[in-house]
Amino acid sequence: MFEFMLQRLKNYAVKKVVLERNFAIGLNSYINKSKNLHFLFLDYDTKDLNYVLDDCKELTMFFNLSDFEVYATNNGFHVFFWFDNNIPYSRLKMIIDYSRCDDMFKFISHSYDYKTVRAKGKYNYKDIIFKGKFLGVRKPSRTERQIGLLKKREYNLLRK
Repeated sequence: MFEFMLQRLKNYAVKKVVLERNFAIGLNSYINKSKNLHFLFLDYDTKDLNYVLDDCKELTMFFNLSDFEVYATNNGFHVFFWFDNNIPYSRLKMIIDYSRCDDMFKFISHSYDYKTVRAKGKYNYKDIIFKGKFLGVRKPSRTERQIGLLKKREYNLLRK
């Protein structure tokens, strides 16, 4: 009986139930789990873009990071350092702790050995909007650029 109902309702009803329950699709920080390599992203729960940009520019100078992209959400901003993707998790936690990002994001990074950021699904409309690309202080290697572009493509597929 349940299978028949799902078959009849198809994707529309299933998607509606998922959105009403606030399920979200996320992207994790793993690049290579066996080698403990991650890429960096940050979550800010502030509406002040200048605050976010100042913090990210300070991080790029202090930790020698490459370019980053900023996406606006309903609650703040997500920042992705796509080309800084060979970072061990211990260094990733250090960067997160040094940043002025969301306190809960920092707290959760001590409980898990990876990070996750929402790509889609919390709301039944698109709330993650690209704001811009900003230059870092380091030029990524060819391999870092290729890996970063693959991870960015994965993120964009999850957002559809």
